[in-house]
Amino acid sequence: MSAPADTAKYFAERVKPVEALDPKRVQRLLADLDRDEFAVREAASNALEGLDQQAIPYLEATLENTKSAEVFGRVKKILERRWGAAIPPEQLRQVRAVMVLERIGDGESKNLLKQWADGPAGALLTMEAAAALKRLEAVPNR
Repeated sequence: MSAPADTAKYFAERVKPVEALDPKRVQRLLADLDRDEFAVREAASNALEGLDQQAIPYLEATLENTKSAEVFGRVKKILERRWGAAIPPEQLRQVRAVMVLERIGDGESKNLLKQWADGPAGALLTMEAAAALKRLEAVPNR
């Protein structure tokens, strides 16, 4: 890439904004954790593990409010794995893209960071882009 503008364009094409979770889907998956069929509980657990950080508030609220030992155990296991897990590769690429754009700090980079910062609350890309913008605003003449 020959110029910072090319870098912003490159990231805009390859790092897609995060989509908001469908709360109804998350609630359905959480309800499925207490179903009688083992396969349904397993599928729901796997699906919940695959969701990004936006799911954490739902999982934590379920952990606090459930009366089901099955749901409690499954949600606790999902959260423990998430807390101890490395950042998934796609999210690592997102964080690195934010770092590069922050370092460039030109108008195109800031515009892309603003676009990402307007994503769904709780998503890693949204939080990282918003933090980068805040740091850029704090630096005079940037």
